[in-house]
Amino acid sequence: MEQMTLKEKLAFLKGFVVASQLSGEEREIFKKFFDFLEAVAGSIKELDERLEDLEDRMEIVESEVYNDMEIIENDIYSTSKENEK
Repeated sequence: MEQMTLKEKLAFLKGFVVASQLSGEEREIFKKFFDFLEAVAGSIKELDERLEDLEDRMEIVESEVYNDMEIIENDIYSTSKENEK
């Protein structure tokens, strides 16, 4: 079973409050609270997306560094072998 996102969970809770027998004042309090939670959920989603982007970039940098290290090691070892001759 696929896990619900924060926004989906929030929508579920909103529907629950709308269907409940809460007074107008209580509903207004919940509405403000849900608005706040929606902003938090949006920020978390944005941070997750940025983190994924950074992870992708780090993988690219790591790959480039390892490739460069391999080239440098080959140059060093080939130069030292030539000097031994």
